[in-house]
Amino acid sequence: MIDVSRDDDNYWVWGKDSTGGYPSGTGKYTKDWTKSGAVWTEVGGDLNFKTWMGGIITYIDDAWIGVDAHANTITDSNIGQDAYYQYIENTTVEGIEYPGSPDPATKDLPISYAQIQDWEAAACCDTGTGCKPECVIEGNHTPPVGSSLGPIKINGNLTFPSNGTVTIEGPVWVTGKILAENNVTIKLKEDLTSGYPVIADNPSNQAAFGQIEFNNNVITQDALAGGKLLFIATNKSSSLSNPSIWLHNNINKDLAQSIIFSLQGLIKVENNAKFNEITGYGIYLANNAEIVYEQGLINSSFSSGPGGGWEVASWKETE
Repeated sequence: MIDVSRDDDNYWVWGKDSTGGYPSGTGKYTKDWTKSGAVWTEVGGDLNFKTWMGGIITYIDDAWIGVDAHANTITDSNIGQDAYYQYIENTTVEGIEYPGSPDPATKDLPISYAQIQDWEAAACCDTGTGCKPECVIEGNHTPPVGSSLGPIKINGNLTFPSNGTVTIEGPVWVTGKILAENNVTIKLKEDLTSGYPVIADNPSNQAAFGQIEFNNNVITQDALAGGKLLFIATNKSSSLSNPSIWLHNNINKDLAQSIIFSLQGLIKVENNAKFNEITGYGIYLANNAEIVYEQGLINSSFSSGPGGGWEVASWKETE
């Protein structure tokens, strides 16, 4: 039973199924069901309906996709292979079209918050008794050009220095924001075969903190031995004007590198930015943004390659 007042701007549309597919009854209506002795009138069939149980409508808009595309709605795009959708408009599909396809099923993100917390503990050298003072920096921090970073926890913002290089040699946990702009290179130690995470997370306030922004000629350089940098943000913002992660203006413009992950917010990528993998609650791509997915990275849905893994096996301090 549905009981609502009339609203010409916000209303339900009912459809009648004249075949009477529901054997246990038939559709009826009355003007006032609360009135004693209300008369119910049969509509001559069952009432069709559709129920939405939370979630959001997935869509692809103004994108070029080299492989299959799966979304409820696809508009103004080019699909290199097959397209699975409910609605499509002004889109070129090189392969086979599958209209009426079910919406993509919701999947768990490949990195849990529990895993992030384990990396945070490693960053502050917490072996079960709390963070060690030598692995914690209080306040905002800008590492010197040519220095190394990690394992470390920074209780504030981390700002990478302009016109310089910083080498990541262990996990990094930042409770404020991670910022890099103007000719910055963030480099993973060259001989590493496994990557290290660089995390922006403030567990007590994920609405205001835990963001990442790279702007204007930033390079995230993976290790020659195969290890990759993993940048993680836990900020909850889904706003285009203030996203959880914002990557813009010539980020890895010559070579796609590293992995970007947002646990619960929007990732905005625009103006010549390239990465090996971007995974998150929501992704917005614009103006020559490019994701070059590789085999064996953290997304377990890539069945063509071995499951990627991240492990903090050990760390040491160097002078």
